[in-house]
Amino acid sequence: MKLGEAPQTYDLFVKEQFLDLSPADLSTYLRERRLADLEEVARSVELFLMASKRQLSDRGLVGDKTVDVLRDTGCEGVLVRRRLADDDQLTAKCCLIVRIDNTLLLAENVRIQVKTPYLYGEVEALCIPKAICDLVVGNVMVLGTQMTLI
Repeated sequence: MKLGEAPQTYDLFVKEQFLDLSPADLSTYLRERRLADLEEVARSVELFLMASKRQLSDRGLVGDKTVDVLRDTGCEGVLVRRRLADDDQLTAKCCLIVRIDNTLLLAENVRIQVKTPYLYGEVEALCIPKAICDLVVGNVMVLGTQMTLI
């Protein structure tokens, strides 16, 4: 069986990878809870980080909506949850995304206004239904050159 053929296998793979890369105290906290899916992991991480006065993501804006923002230097571009983009912001372009489990996802391209600690202004982003955060800011290209992010 391929990893992408079973959503539970994919979730388990991503969860284990996250736990292996997390600080020891966070990893132990999450393993003790035996969380069933990635949504539970995300909620538990947020609770842990709030209780320990640390954070995984920052706050920002997509349009006038307050969102959680994650800076991901392993991502090539900007990803936004589809529910945060209006239909009139779609550019009629699409892109295939290769996920960590080697499955493909067809993502719609959208032009959005963002205000984050990392990036400010109008950007092209890929809309995806699920993401670890509302907005993921990866390595952004502007006019064919690598953009230096704040």
